[in-house]
Amino acid sequence: MNTEQVRNDFPLLAANPHLAYLDNGATTQKPAAVIRAVEDFYKKANANPLRGLYDLSQEATDRYEEAREAVRGFINAAAAKEIIFTRNATESLNLLAYSLGEDLREGDEIAYPYCREITLEDVLRDAAARGDAQKIGEAFDQIGRLALIEPAEAGEYPAFNAWFGEKRLSD
Repeated sequence: MNTEQVRNDFPLLAANPHLAYLDNGATTQKPAAVIRAVEDFYKKANANPLRGLYDLSQEATDRYEEAREAVRGFINAAAAKEIIFTRNATESLNLLAYSLGEDLREGDEIAYPYCREITLEDVLRDAAARGDAQKIGEAFDQIGRLALIEPAEAGEYPAFNAWFGEKRLSD
């Protein structure tokens, strides 16, 4: 990967070649293509998608669904309806944890990746409590190795299967 070429895709980074922007928790830098797409949307289709019967809302809906399909293709999802857009990582984590909590049963275990922020642990603990799951703990160490359960055992955990689509980590 050519890092200079990637940096040039981001106007702020291209204009500041010595900048190492690390504050992505609150604000991420946008590539020029995203800036152009947002500007084009605001100029030509700025309306509520999925809600109105008028032409402008239909145009916004079409663009919204085109974006969903593009993401589906990028991550190789089976269907566009699997793609859910949220405002931020916290909202996504809460949605995921709430959804997982619906299927957790007594004795299930939740394995989650190491992270420095408490948000993920909090929402998963809440999900475990709603589903009477008994154990919750970090499954990966700081460099991404499975710590609490072996890769061969990972597929045996229902909550783990929900996250990884019943794929073995060794696949």
